Amino acid sequence: MSAAAFLTPALTELSGRLGKELKRVDRASDDDEAVHDLRVALRRLRSILKPARGIYGKFHTDAVRAALKEIADATGDLRDEEVLHQTIADLPPDPASQAAREAWLKQRQGREDELRKRLLDLLRNGHGARAHTMLDALLRLPVDPAGDRPLERFAARVVERARHAIKRQGTVALNDTAALHEQRILYKRLRYAAESFAPALPPTLAALAKVAERFQKRLGEVHDLDVALAIVADDPALDAPTRDALTAALHEARRRSVERYATERDEARNAPGGPTSVPPTSARNRHSNPPPSSGPSKG
Repeated sequence: MSAAAFLTPALTELSGRLGKELKRVDRASDDDEAVHDLRVALRRLRSILKPARGIYGKFHTDAVRAALKEIADATGDLRDEEVLHQTIADLPPDPASQAAREAWLKQRQGREDELRKRLLDLLRNGHGARAHTMLDALLRLPVDPAGDRPLERFAARVVERARHAIKRQGTVALNDTAALHEQRILYKRLRYAAESFAPALPPTLAALAKVAERFQKRLGEVHDLDVALAIVADDPALDAPTRDALTAALHEARRRSVERYATERDEARNAPGGPTSVPPTSARNRHSNPPPSSGPSKG
């Protein structure tokens, strides 16, 4: 089987999912997972389209990816606000600042509502439909046989490249929010590559999907806490005592989360036959508290 013969049905299925998620976001203001699921659909599509540029044509594929990215960028800050509320709610109660904490979250609800309105305006002005139509048009075009590749070789190369990107990143300090965020994105790409091409991969490469999913999840927990720390540090609406209490609680939650991640990564690295995609951990940073920082860039 050729790569195009495999990719086109897979991408067509994802295109159908994208259409459903776009409609779901448009009609469900009280659906807490709608934006998250839309972001996942967009990321999966963009992740698979990137290595497929040589098959479908770089110019047109990049145009589709750019249209999808426009929607993804519009969801980023909104998703951060949605996650912020859950991240703060998961912290241990603090009688001294609990009332102020809840009042602050209620105040930030206005920002979440405004970000949701911006996203809906973008979609209702046709940007979502435009990206979806462009994707479907790309998949209907005939593929140049000269750009097609044997599926097994193509799939293995995509996964190996994703794994190598993690190895190339090397040691990551656990108080480096930007580097950890980048590593989360790399694990996400490895996961999507291994999941998408699983039927065409040897078992050793297909198994990387589970490993990548686990570390993506752990790093996602750290990322949510880093975003919350940045928001708490930057919001002038917070009084100093409440800010200090929230910052201390978030730092402690981050310390525990990063410990879990580092322990699991060490175990995976040292396990017999463990994936070589797992880079070494900087042990000296494992117990350091991260400084307040600006929010990591969106993935």
